[in-house]
Amino acid sequence: MSGFYSNDAHEPIFEVLLAPLLTGAKNAEEIQWRLDERQKNILTKRFKVVSIDVFCFRAEIGIGDFPRFFKLKGKIFAKIVQICVLSLEKMTSSIEKDIELNLIPDDINFSEELNGPDFEFYSGQKCDIGEIMAVELALSIDPYPRTVGASLKEVDPNLTGINLSNIEEHQADKARNMKNPFLVLNNLKKH
Repeated sequence: MSGFYSNDAHEPIFEVLLAPLLTGAKNAEEIQWRLDERQKNILTKRFKVVSIDVFCFRAEIGIGDFPRFFKLKGKIFAKIVQICVLSLEKMTSSIEKDIELNLIPDDINFSEELNGPDFEFYSGQKCDIGEIMAVELALSIDPYPRTVGASLKEVDPNLTGINLSNIEEHQADKARNMKNPFLVLNNLKKH
Protein backbone atom coordinates (compact mmCIF):
# COMPACT_ATOMS: atom_id res chain seq x y z
CA MET A 1 0.00 0.00 0.00
CA SER A 2 2.75 2.48 0.88
CA GLY A 3 6.27 3.17 -0.30
CA PHE A 4 9.08 4.34 1.94
CA TYR A 5 11.85 6.44 0.42
CA SER A 6 13.96 9.46 1.18
CA ASN A 7 17.13 10.93 -0.19
CA ASP A 8 18.70 14.25 -1.08
CA ALA A 9 17.26 14.13 -4.64
CA HIS A 10 13.77 15.01 -3.31
CA GLU A 11 12.40 11.54 -3.74
CA PRO A 12 9.24 10.84 -1.75
CA ILE A 13 9.67 10.45 2.00
CA PHE A 14 6.59 8.31 2.69
CA GLU A 15 4.31 7.84 -0.28
CA VAL A 16 0.80 6.48 0.09
CA LEU A 17 -1.02 4.79 -2.79
CA LEU A 18 -4.51 6.32 -3.09
CA ALA A 19 -5.93 3.78 -5.58
CA PRO A 20 -8.05 1.87 -2.99
CA LEU A 21 -9.64 5.16 -1.94
CA LEU A 22 -10.09 6.39 -5.51
CA THR A 23 -11.80 3.19 -6.61
CA GLY A 24 -14.01 3.02 -3.52
CA ALA A 25 -12.46 -0.22 -2.27
CA LYS A 26 -11.79 1.59 1.02
CA ASN A 27 -13.34 4.61 2.72
CA ALA A 28 -10.30 5.37 4.87
CA GLU A 29 -6.67 4.40 5.24
CA GLU A 30 -4.73 4.56 8.51
CA ILE A 31 -1.02 5.19 8.33
CA GLN A 32 1.86 5.42 10.80
CA TRP A 33 5.44 6.37 10.14
CA ARG A 34 8.69 6.75 12.09
CA LEU A 35 11.86 8.36 10.77
CA ASP A 36 14.89 6.11 10.31
CA GLU A 37 18.47 7.29 10.95
CA ARG A 38 19.17 8.21 7.31
CA GLN A 39 15.99 10.26 7.09
CA LYS A 40 16.76 11.95 10.41
CA ASN A 41 20.10 13.10 8.99
CA ILE A 42 18.51 14.38 5.78
CA LEU A 43 15.80 16.39 7.58
CA THR A 44 18.30 17.62 10.21
CA LYS A 45 20.37 19.23 7.44
CA ARG A 46 17.27 20.49 5.64
CA PHE A 47 15.81 22.16 8.76
CA LYS A 48 19.21 23.35 10.03
CA VAL A 49 18.84 21.96 13.54
CA VAL A 50 21.40 20.06 15.65
CA SER A 51 19.45 16.81 15.44
CA ILE A 52 16.04 15.26 15.12
CA ASP A 53 15.88 12.57 17.79
CA VAL A 54 12.28 11.49 17.13
CA PHE A 55 9.87 12.21 14.31
CA CYS A 56 6.78 10.14 13.71
CA PHE A 57 3.15 10.60 12.85
CA ARG A 58 -0.19 8.85 12.85
CA ALA A 59 -2.85 9.82 10.36
CA GLU A 60 -5.98 8.77 8.56
CA ILE A 61 -6.85 9.57 4.97
CA GLY A 62 -10.56 9.49 4.22
CA ILE A 63 -12.90 10.36 1.37
CA GLY A 64 -13.36 14.12 0.90
CA ASP A 65 -16.34 16.28 0.02
CA PHE A 66 -15.72 16.22 -3.74
CA PRO A 67 -14.67 13.47 -6.18
CA ARG A 68 -10.93 12.67 -5.87
CA PHE A 69 -10.66 14.89 -2.77
CA PHE A 70 -9.42 13.40 0.50
CA LYS A 71 -9.27 14.48 4.11
CA LEU A 72 -6.04 13.98 6.02
CA LYS A 73 -6.24 14.06 9.82
CA GLY A 74 -3.38 13.15 12.06
CA LYS A 75 -0.77 14.17 14.56
CA ILE A 76 2.99 14.64 14.39
CA PHE A 77 5.34 13.92 17.30
CA ALA A 78 8.93 15.14 17.32
CA LYS A 79 11.90 15.80 19.59
CA ILE A 80 14.49 18.10 18.10
CA VAL A 81 17.74 19.53 19.43
CA GLN A 82 18.53 23.17 18.66
CA ILE A 83 20.94 25.82 19.89
CA CYS A 84 19.58 28.48 22.27
CA VAL A 85 19.98 31.89 20.60
CA LEU A 86 21.11 33.46 23.90
CA SER A 87 23.19 30.92 25.79
CA LEU A 88 24.33 28.94 22.72
CA GLU A 89 23.66 25.73 24.66
CA LYS A 90 21.95 22.74 23.15
CA MET A 91 18.29 22.43 24.06
CA THR A 92 15.66 19.81 23.32
CA SER A 93 12.18 20.78 22.17
CA SER A 94 9.16 18.50 22.01
CA ILE A 95 6.60 19.12 19.29
CA GLU A 96 3.10 17.69 19.08
CA LYS A 97 0.86 19.10 16.41
CA ASP A 98 -2.57 18.10 15.11
CA ILE A 99 -2.85 18.12 11.34
CA GLU A 100 -6.04 18.52 9.33
CA LEU A 101 -5.78 19.08 5.58
CA ASN A 102 -7.67 18.48 2.36
CA LEU A 103 -5.77 16.60 -0.35
CA ILE A 104 -6.65 17.86 -3.82
CA PRO A 105 -5.54 16.44 -7.20
CA ASP A 106 -3.06 18.76 -8.90
CA ASP A 107 -4.73 18.36 -12.31
CA ILE A 108 -8.08 19.86 -11.29
CA ASN A 109 -9.25 23.43 -11.87
CA PHE A 110 -11.16 23.97 -8.66
CA SER A 111 -12.77 27.40 -8.55
CA GLU A 112 -15.05 26.91 -5.54
CA GLU A 113 -13.83 28.17 -2.20
CA LEU A 114 -12.87 25.40 0.19
CA ASN A 115 -14.38 25.63 3.64
CA GLY A 116 -12.44 24.19 6.50
CA PRO A 117 -8.84 23.14 6.67
CA ASP A 118 -5.94 24.09 4.41
CA PHE A 119 -5.07 21.91 1.45
CA GLU A 120 -2.16 20.19 -0.25
CA PHE A 121 -1.98 18.80 -3.77
CA TYR A 122 -1.29 15.21 -4.77
CA SER A 123 -0.34 13.86 -8.19
CA GLY A 124 -1.77 10.80 -9.92
CA GLN A 125 -2.67 8.02 -7.51
CA LYS A 126 0.04 8.72 -4.95
CA CYS A 127 0.55 11.29 -2.22
CA ASP A 128 3.78 11.93 -0.32
CA ILE A 129 2.29 12.14 3.18
CA GLY A 130 5.81 12.13 4.67
CA GLU A 131 6.67 15.37 2.86
CA ILE A 132 3.44 17.01 4.04
CA MET A 133 4.22 16.01 7.63
CA ALA A 134 7.86 17.16 7.28
CA VAL A 135 6.65 20.59 6.13
CA GLU A 136 4.26 20.74 9.10
CA LEU A 137 7.17 19.90 11.41
CA ALA A 138 9.31 22.63 9.83
CA LEU A 139 6.53 25.16 10.41
CA SER A 140 6.39 24.13 14.09
CA ILE A 141 10.12 24.53 14.80
CA ASP A 142 10.93 27.69 16.79
CA PRO A 143 13.28 29.76 14.58
CA TYR A 144 14.73 31.53 17.66
CA PRO A 145 14.80 28.90 20.42
CA ARG A 146 15.51 30.14 23.91
CA THR A 147 16.04 28.07 27.03
CA VAL A 148 13.83 28.93 29.98
CA GLY A 149 15.35 31.78 31.98
CA ALA A 150 18.07 32.62 29.44
CA SER A 151 18.78 36.34 29.18
CA LEU A 152 21.26 38.61 27.44
CA LYS A 153 22.71 39.70 30.78
CA GLU A 154 24.13 36.21 31.19
CA VAL A 155 25.90 36.59 27.84
CA ASP A 156 27.19 40.12 28.42
CA PRO A 157 25.95 42.63 31.04
CA ASN A 158 26.54 45.51 28.58
CA LEU A 159 23.96 44.21 26.08
CA THR A 160 21.06 46.33 27.25
CA GLY A 161 19.88 47.85 23.97
CA ILE A 162 18.60 44.56 22.61
CA ASN A 163 15.44 43.12 24.08
CA LEU A 164 14.75 39.51 23.19
CA SER A 165 11.63 38.43 25.00
CA ASN A 166 8.59 36.31 24.62
CA ILE A 167 5.25 37.98 23.86
CA GLU A 168 4.17 38.29 27.53
CA GLU A 169 7.47 39.94 28.54
CA HIS A 170 7.27 42.24 25.52
CA GLN A 171 3.72 43.39 26.34
CA ALA A 172 4.66 44.06 29.99
CA ASP A 173 7.75 46.08 28.98
CA LYS A 174 5.75 47.98 26.39
CA ALA A 175 3.09 48.94 28.95
CA ARG A 176 5.75 50.14 31.44
CA ASN A 177 7.70 52.17 28.90
CA MET A 178 4.80 53.54 26.86
CA LYS A 179 5.22 57.21 26.00
CA ASN A 180 2.70 59.33 24.22
CA PRO A 181 4.00 59.76 20.65
CA PHE A 182 2.13 63.08 20.33
CA LEU A 183 3.80 64.63 23.39
CA VAL A 184 6.69 65.90 21.24
CA LEU A 185 4.26 67.51 18.78
CA ASN A 186 2.29 69.07 21.61
CA ASN A 187 5.48 70.65 23.01
CA LEU A 188 6.39 72.03 19.56
CA LYS A 189 2.98 73.66 19.21
CA LYS A 190 3.44 75.65 22.46
CA HIS A 191 6.70 77.26 21.36
